[in-house]
Amino acid sequence: MSCGIGEYQYREYVSQVVEGRLAACRWLRLACDRFMADLERSKLETCPFFFDEEEAQSACDFFPLFLRHYQGDLAGTPLFLEPWEQFLIANIYGWKTKSDGTRRFRKVYISVARKNGKSAIAVGIGIKGLLLDGEGGPRVVCAATKRAQARIVWDIAALTLEQNPELISEFGINISKSLNTTKISLVGTAADFIPLGQDSKTEDGHNIHVGIIDEYHEHPDDKMAGVIRTAMGARSQPLLFIITTAGFDIQSPAYDEERYLGRVLEGAVRDDAYFGVVYTLDEGDDWRDPKNWIKANPNLGVGKRIEQIETMIKEAEHKPATKLQVLTKELNVWTQSLTTWLAWDKWQRNNNTRVDEQGLIGRPCYAALDCSMTRDHTVVTYCFPPNDPKEKWQYIHRIWVPAEDLSEKGKQDNADYPRWLSEGWIDWPGPAVLRDAVERQIQEDRTYFEIMELSYDRYGDGAPIALNLEADGLPVVMFPQGAKDFTAPTNEFERLVLSAEMSHGASPAMDYYVQCAHLYIGPNDTRKPVKRKRGDDTSRIDGVITSIMATWRALLSLGDSKKSVYEERGVLSI
Repeated sequence: MSCGIGEYQYREYVSQVVEGRLAACRWLRLACDRFMADLERSKLETCPFFFDEEEAQSACDFFPLFLRHYQGDLAGTPLFLEPWEQFLIANIYGWKTKSDGTRRFRKVYISVARKNGKSAIAVGIGIKGLLLDGEGGPRVVCAATKRAQARIVWDIAALTLEQNPELISEFGINISKSLNTTKISLVGTAADFIPLGQDSKTEDGHNIHVGIIDEYHEHPDDKMAGVIRTAMGARSQPLLFIITTAGFDIQSPAYDEERYLGRVLEGAVRDDAYFGVVYTLDEGDDWRDPKNWIKANPNLGVGKRIEQIETMIKEAEHKPATKLQVLTKELNVWTQSLTTWLAWDKWQRNNNTRVDEQGLIGRPCYAALDCSMTRDHTVVTYCFPPNDPKEKWQYIHRIWVPAEDLSEKGKQDNADYPRWLSEGWIDWPGPAVLRDAVERQIQEDRTYFEIMELSYDRYGDGAPIALNLEADGLPVVMFPQGAKDFTAPTNEFERLVLSAEMSHGASPAMDYYVQCAHLYIGPNDTRKPVKRKRGDDTSRIDGVITSIMATWRALLSLGDSKKSVYEERGVLSI
């Protein structure tokens, strides 16, 4: 049911999601958890932001007070918000910085299935930015790859305003729809609202206050988002608002944006100026089950008819092409993604406390090396098998992150490298990793731990290190990197994770590696963790690979019976 003026249900909506009284996907649950956690955090003097309840409520009331539906049976009537929409608006406008009272969130990403009223939300945010943000001469833009596409949101904004003549008169709004001048402006001011496309005569020279990108999944690159952000530097509280549905191309910037949002919601990356939520199905949900549809369609039964989905679902059960359309557009699921691998909650059960290195002195362990001298990380992982059935498998990771500028490298990779360095999780060798430094570290670790052997990738830069160590008496073994060779090791590592038999030391670097890892499934059910796409220079899985290698070699050492089983299956070639 829509919320009337003065009716604020976003708090109750959060409670319903958190308490499980409302069907919600994992990302919405995490967004609601974040809201509740931030409310508690904001009570601390050291917290840089606070929640302004009055401002949140005023923003929710803006929609029905100032905006009107422009088409259909409701044309001309106030645009009341649903509870889920209030949740979005309250977050965007309610959170403020304590230092100067400006908005906390400067970038927003919302992904929801089509026909859930997302354009109306975007239009409302644009019009509010034009009229009531207290910004001098605000410029609002709706951006797309083509100016004609950008005009879709702009046209809706114009039609919405035309439904309220009193508003036009009160604010002195002028709407020009000519070919030469497509603009909503405030008479006597520099304030305007314009469409902007990559095919416009110029994309530069703008002083943007609010930038709106609709259907971001259609953008082949992040050029327009970059143009908007660089044009916001002179504004006191700019807002980049991105709203989209899922798409078919996982190489799109929208998919990257969604991946980054996931890290923020999971807590692996702290970005206090970023807000977002994704409405979609959870992995393993039956897409044909009506009870799951609301996860991707928060307006189901209100602005979006259940019968519409039912009809398409029935057709999709027998037509693969229709199924892809239904999954992507009606249920907001990306349909060309590699299979995701380790569920975050399962991984976290293995990663809750820091490993006590002192307590492992003298213990036997198995080491694995993934070495890069230039752009990639270099990782040495030590795997300590349990001494008794009640003990967990324990891991220590030595990680080198080469970079000219560690902060810039972190922004590129969506990883908090400076913090990890200060907390001792990684080492920063400068622009490149030196083999001597890696070899010295392993030699030093040999004085503390009983390293039974070191496995390495024959195609990597670690071979010279391994051979030097072998000459010094350390057993080494070359570990092939093909999917066939990794299938059994991957399966065993996954089994230990799912049964919570590991302790990976609460390492944020390992959290990052796991989040970057997708699962390749090939012929004969071969399996291996891989990056989302070949050649991706902004994601790393090095620690996952070394952990699997070290774990497998340790497992093989525990007895010939397990080794013979995998030899019989034809998946062991090490």
